[in-house]
Amino acid sequence: MTKQELKKYRTALEAKLAELGPIKQQITEIQITQIEPNDGATAMTVLLAISSADMNSSTRRYVVAALRRIEDGSYGTCLGCEEAIGKKRLDAVPWTPLCITCQGKNEKQDPELAKILHMP
Repeated sequence: MTKQELKKYRTALEAKLAELGPIKQQITEIQITQIEPNDGATAMTVLLAISSADMNSSTRRYVVAALRRIEDGSYGTCLGCEEAIGKKRLDAVPWTPLCITCQGKNEKQDPELAKILHMP
């Protein structure tokens, strides 16, 4: 991978981190108050906020790990099979640690991985 391509991916990854915002802020914004037993709407809102914060936290870990791989020179290499990850895949999801084949295998074991690695 060229230096120019790595710079492009680094920029995309840094933009994704900025988009996710500070994790501490996301957690403190979830203010769980006493929920009335029959207040399903409030309970659902709280659950959605927690789910969103959890997804952002997972995505953040993948983004930070991808930035580390850029630094150590292993970015763009699948952590599963050690083959190159396709450029189209990296363009769509620059934080992916897996090629499409290995992701398919891993999604069967971890369905949450699919949510994280399919979101552009």
